[in-house]
Amino acid sequence: MSLEPTNILLSFIIFHLSLKVLAPFFSLLHELGHAIPALMFTKGEVMVGLTLEGGKEFRVGRLIFSCRLRGTYHGSCEFPTEGVANRNLALIVAGGPLFSSLLAVFSICGMLQTAWPPLPRLLLAAAGYANLRIFLTSAIPFVHKVPGSTEEVPSDGKRFLEYLQKCCFSKD
Repeated sequence: MSLEPTNILLSFIIFHLSLKVLAPFFSLLHELGHAIPALMFTKGEVMVGLTLEGGKEFRVGRLIFSCRLRGTYHGSCEFPTEGVANRNLALIVAGGPLFSSLLAVFSICGMLQTAWPPLPRLLLAAAGYANLRIFLTSAIPFVHKVPGSTEEVPSDGKRFLEYLQKCCFSKD
């Protein structure tokens, strides 16, 4: 694609429209990054969702998916923590950012393949951006508000550090 103004505008529109579709999809994959170790380390049901309230649900064994893709969305993975070792909780919490970082790296590497046509590279750029953004907003330790709510929750990075501190530095 040349650097003509119409091509730049078209690329900009395609990039941003693809983000609207890709961001919720990659958010769901991020939550699956939590769910896989949660299924390994816990015995109860694991619920993965985008905006859990009022969503359509379906099951795959102990894994429950819930989706409602209207308005703002908030990805989450809920699982029982009772009786689970802090090191395993740390691994569960780290699974989402780890999965997002791997998806970002693969997407960006694909985008840099100059032999590929422009459209797939543009879509991979959007995927790389979406996953990098999901990774950074989840891995940096802080407390944030849930979109469309007044509820505040710790990021994965903050929860990871809390579980790591409990398992490695507590005298229990």
